[in-house]
Amino acid sequence: KRARVTQTMAPRSSCALLFALSTLSLASPLLKAKPQNAIRTHLRTLGGISSRQLRDSRESRGFGCRRRVGVFSGEGGDLEMPKTTEDMIVSASSAIVSGGSRQRIDLLLPINEKKYNFLAIESMDYPCSLMEEFKTAVEVSGNLLKSLNPSGKLLQKRIDAGVDGDMLSGGEGDPTMLMRTEGFAAFVFPFAENLNQIQELCKGDDVVLIINPQWRNSGQIVSDFGFGPWKKKADDFLATFETTFSLTESRIGAPSSLSLQDGRRYSDGGVVRVMRNFPEDYRAYVMAVDGAYQEIGRYVEPPTYDQLDKAIKEGREKNLDIFEYAKDAKMPNPFAQSNLQAAGDDTIAQVESLDKTSIRQALEKRGLPTSGTMATIKQRLKDALTMEAGR
Repeated sequence: KRARVTQTMAPRSSCALLFALSTLSLASPLLKAKPQNAIRTHLRTLGGISSRQLRDSRESRGFGCRRRVGVFSGEGGDLEMPKTTEDMIVSASSAIVSGGSRQRIDLLLPINEKKYNFLAIESMDYPCSLMEEFKTAVEVSGNLLKSLNPSGKLLQKRIDAGVDGDMLSGGEGDPTMLMRTEGFAAFVFPFAENLNQIQELCKGDDVVLIINPQWRNSGQIVSDFGFGPWKKKADDFLATFETTFSLTESRIGAPSSLSLQDGRRYSDGGVVRVMRNFPEDYRAYVMAVDGAYQEIGRYVEPPTYDQLDKAIKEGREKNLDIFEYAKDAKMPNPFAQSNLQAAGDDTIAQVESLDKTSIRQALEKRGLPTSGTMATIKQRLKDALTMEAGR
């Protein structure tokens, strides 16, 4: 068997996601039955396409490109790790079709540095807020449900109270969204207090999805579900949900720190993404900063920190090529292009109409810091443009 180390370029535009989803065929009857065969029949009737078909279609249109870094010995297979958000949606859709009536989905959200490059593993700025993470989860989950039922109507209901009826604004409670399309119901970003509502939802005929739950029922003294009989009752109910798709990222050790042995980064530890695409086992991939990766292990259950640490150490002992490659890999600059090429009155006035990404692009091009509030980075760019104009 062979394993590949693969490097990808960042997707050229977030429009690639919408374009890819728009290629799905639309007409079909709607699913109301729970059995797995009925779900598979439903997606085939919808005209859904495989991840390989979507990947070939997207690459032929120029939405990102792949370049093989090398082929190395080890365990391999034709199940590839998603390299873009739309790849992840297609993989998750395929897993859901293969799953049962109760499923858990863990999506790697395109937030923070992954907003610009899904394969990025090094932070570029302060972490986003809980509300921005929630909004992104709702957006990606909505696209996932649309891919399962393209011709159906997507309904959304904010479980907690938002602000002035805005479902994506703040609020007093923890943000949670209920999303439905005929045949499927999804709790997006649920917390422990939503457990009773999820139990009620399971009494219906829809396939119930729990997407990116926020509760913790292990690793702390008292779980979010309490202790004793209360915790056991919650654990027993959640055990009826199969994790059909999961893509997570973990930092093992301190890979970004300079090694005392050779003075290079990524000489110790590593960044690992773990994927499960039902009915396959969990697969662990170690990452390089430029998007290259290689599989280092497979697990029946979600691997623990210690298991991943052991897999990394064993991989280094076996001299897997990804580890040496990662030491010299260069992180791509997501702000390579700038909409502001020259200074002037019109350019300075244009700053107010730019979004945060465009402002950061302009600042990065000028070698200026990109962190801070929207007002801060706007003023920083205005000051730079004023100096360029010689004022």
